[in-house]
Amino acid sequence: MSGWNAYTDALVATKNVTSAAIIGLDGNTWASSGGLSVTPAEAKVLISAFADASPLRAGGLNAGGVKYIALQCDDKVLMGKKGAGGVIVSKSGKTIVVGAYSAESGVQAGPASSSVQSMAADLTKKGF
Repeated sequence: MSGWNAYTDALVATKNVTSAAIIGLDGNTWASSGGLSVTPAEAKVLISAFADASPLRAGGLNAGGVKYIALQCDDKVLMGKKGAGGVIVSKSGKTIVVGAYSAESGVQAGPASSSVQSMAADLTKKGF
């Protein structure tokens, strides 16, 4: 698992997210950094939302034990907000990449979204 931690560590090192996780499409966490702990149940709901996001639009999304208001939910990215922070989830071929951010740390939604989506695109190019 340490190899995958290099990816989540690199994502946090961008300073565009405060914590990150890579989760397989089976709901199991491959790696996480910055204290983000997405449960398998939360992961499965997030993964299924890429096909049908209506439950998230109605009830919000949960990641790492935090409930977020769903802002954007489509087949490429899920975005949630809570207070000054939020979460971005992007799907690659075999994973979802989750990045949480907080404005208190100087992080904003735009750069967070760009970094998370770039990581997912990179994993897709590498066959993941």
